[in-house]
Amino acid sequence: MLGLGAPFMTLWLSLAGALIAAVAVLPLLYFMSEGLTPAYVLAARRRGWSIEEVSLLQALAAYVLAAGFLGVVFGIAHLLVAASGITWLIPPVAAAATVTSVIYFLFTRLVLPDVELELRRTRLLKIQLLSTAFLYGLVLMVLVPSLALVV
Repeated sequence: MLGLGAPFMTLWLSLAGALIAAVAVLPLLYFMSEGLTPAYVLAARRRGWSIEEVSLLQALAAYVLAAGFLGVVFGIAHLLVAASGITWLIPPVAAAATVTSVIYFLFTRLVLPDVELELRRTRLLKIQLLSTAFLYGLVLMVLVPSLALVV
């Protein structure tokens, strides 16, 4: 029997990997058109403000908070797939797909409907969010197993 050390280590590595991935993806988001808009929308939604009232620091705080949450989601998905006895390559891939789906679902269903944006901008934001979520999932998929090899 493994005990509780391995699952907790996986969760900690996933959380650390998620925060590192958030920092790694941040420069790309900064230079993309509408790249940080999801962070601004999330911060505005959390505080009940309009997007224009949110500062860059508040948007980055919301971004890091969301990244930490998604790291835990990645770790749980990784543990559930690994517990089924599937080989070492499949759990990170399945966990990355789970994180991408969770990002897109939570943002489009819970955050975006309450924010007043024009329809065209909302569609562009969804496409940009999906591409960012996919990139974030790929970085996590490579980074967390790499951290596990180092530790």
